[in-house]
Amino acid sequence: MPDWLADWVFFILRPSNFLIVLLFLGLACLLVNVRRTGLILVALAAFGFVFAGFAPLSTLLMRPLEQRFPGPTPPQEAPSGILVLGGAIDAAMVRSRQIPEVNDGADRLIAVAELAERYALATVAISNGPPPPVGQIGNAEFAARLFESFGVSRARIRIEERAASTWDNAVNLKSLLQPEPGQTWILVTSAWHMPRAIGVFEEAGWTGIVPWPVDYRTPGGDDPYAWTPSMAFGLYRTNLAVREWLSLIAYYLTGKTPALVPGPVEP
Repeated sequence: MPDWLADWVFFILRPSNFLIVLLFLGLACLLVNVRRTGLILVALAAFGFVFAGFAPLSTLLMRPLEQRFPGPTPPQEAPSGILVLGGAIDAAMVRSRQIPEVNDGADRLIAVAELAERYALATVAISNGPPPPVGQIGNAEFAARLFESFGVSRARIRIEERAASTWDNAVNLKSLLQPEPGQTWILVTSAWHMPRAIGVFEEAGWTGIVPWPVDYRTPGGDDPYAWTPSMAFGLYRTNLAVREWLSLIAYYLTGKTPALVPGPVEP
C-alpha cells in the first residue's frame, strides 16, 4: 500500500477521528428527525470517547507491545554501531522554524547520546526522512547536530534521510552501513515500536541486532491497568496504539515482518 494511501486509511480509522464522525452523523440524523438512529450514534460516540479516553483501553492495546522485549540490556561485546530511527524530531517545527525541536519521543535521542558516550568507538547512525526541501536542513541532520552538541564527534555520525517508513529505515541503513556478519548493532526506538522494528530489520537481512527499547507509554508495577486521568492523553495513546497494531498487520500481510508481533530473536 502506498504511504499516502496508508496515511488516509489511518486518518479515517484513527479512533478519535472515527468517533467524531460518528458524533456528527448522529447529530445530522437528529436534525433530520431520524431520532432513534441519531440517539444511538450520539450515545455510541459518547461511550467511545469515555472508553478510549479514560478506560484502560489504551494501556491494554499498548502494553503487550511494550512488554514484548525486556528493558535495555547491554550487549556482551562492544557494538559496531548504534542505530536510531526517526520519530523524535518535531518535523513540522523543523520545517517552519529550521531549528532543532524534539517531541515526546525524545527519549530515543537521550538514549543514543548515553550509548555513544559508553561505546566511544561505535558509529552513530540516524535514519529519519523524508528528504528535506531544497535549501532546508532535514530531520536527520538536526538530530546529528544535537548529538554533536552532546559531545558526539561528527566523524562518528552517519545520516540517512530518505526513509519514509520503518521498512525504509532498515533497508536504507543496511545499504549505508554495509553491516558484516558477526557485528553487533544496538537498535534504539520506542518500546511500542520495537516489535515491528525488530521484525523489519530481520526481514531486511540484518543480524546481530540488540534491541534498546525506550520511550515507554504505559506504567509498570502491580496496577498497570488503572484508568487514565486525562481524556486527551488517553485518546492520544489509543490513537498511537491502534496505528501501531494496524501497521503490524499491514507489515505482516505484505511480508515485511516474520510474525504478526515479532519478538526477541534467538542467538
